[in-house]
Amino acid sequence: MSFDALLKRYFVLVLLGLVALVAYFQASGSMQLLGAAMTRPVGSVNIASLSVNHVATSRPAPRSAEPILARNAFDSVTGPLNQRPAESSARAALDLSDPLAVPSCEGVHAAIVTESPDPRWSLAALQWTGEEAPKLRRVGDDVGGKQVAYIGYNPKRESPSVWLVNGSSLCQVLLFAPEAPAAAPGNAAATAAESGAGSTSVDASSVPEGETICSSSA
Repeated sequence: MSFDALLKRYFVLVLLGLVALVAYFQASGSMQLLGAAMTRPVGSVNIASLSVNHVATSRPAPRSAEPILARNAFDSVTGPLNQRPAESSARAALDLSDPLAVPSCEGVHAAIVTESPDPRWSLAALQWTGEEAPKLRRVGDDVGGKQVAYIGYNPKRESPSVWLVNGSSLCQVLLFAPEAPAAAPGNAAATAAESGAGSTSVDASSVPEGETICSSSA
């Protein structure tokens, strides 16, 4: 029997076999793609970590001239060139034993004091003698040759305060400065009797409302 006759006789079986083979390969390929999408190769993490470690270790170490400056082989008398100067004795002599009781700063007036939990964000409006209006200052700013050291509250004086430092001296600027003590009744009467002869009387009705009447001695 010829091949053509056999093919025609078993054509249906051959066709079904080819269809089954195509379906098998298609199912196998689909499963491979699905497995690759849902899982990750075990060795990929190790390879990535090894590559990162290799890149990190392959970087050259930063170069520095500190060993040369420390040795100073060209001048043995001067010594190391990277030696930092010691702090001044005036700075070391700054007395911080009782900062709440330091004297008030002369020539500086505080208009506003705002304290923040972070000292770097605290603000104070300070006015030096030569300034026309107060200016906002932070810690580290300059005020008339002094440096703002701290902005906070002084419980001993019961007032917000700004501490200024100038070398070995420390002073503070109180927002609510204490008023001058009132004169004793006897002293006030004696002062009034002494200045009564030379005082000039002023009619209160001629003074605008809100202004203070001042008298001057002859």
